Amino acid sequence: MPAWGYILMPIAAVFGLAVTHVGLLRLFRAIRPYPAYGFAFLLWLCVELACDFGFAATARDYGWFDYGPANVLGYVILAYCYFHFFNLGETGRRMRLILELDSVPEGLSEQELARRYGAKEIMERRIQRLLDGGQMREQNDRFYPLGEALSSIAGVIAALRLLVMGGAGPRG
Repeated sequence: MPAWGYILMPIAAVFGLAVTHVGLLRLFRAIRPYPAYGFAFLLWLCVELACDFGFAATARDYGWFDYGPANVLGYVILAYCYFHFFNLGETGRRMRLILELDSVPEGLSEQELARRYGAKEIMERRIQRLLDGGQMREQNDRFYPLGEALSSIAGVIAALRLLVMGGAGPRG
């Protein structure tokens, strides 16, 4: 195997991690995203190591220590990036609720939380951010996107989220 086989291994392993993670979430609806990720991560770490050792055993000009440690580190770093890609969708709303609870030492009832974190308030904040950022405009009580960039980015993110999380949306 030429040296480029070593170089491509972490990328292939992270691709395998993502496909395995998505597959587990789609095939086993009861599985939680984090355990599915943990299983996929460990599985593909083993595949990464096995392939690296296999490449080293068949190579004449280099051994595992020439590429293996860098490949394992590369896989771990790329897997960390993938983890945070799917984790953003999982934790954003929960963090907001925790911040609301932290702001009141005596705690909040469900009704009080709903008042502070209701859909109307969330929508108003998001609309204002889009207006302030010049990403949409309001005309005759209707909103319109400004420019194609944000719409294109939103489409890509929606497609990636659908690919990773499936049609069910974020899991609690």
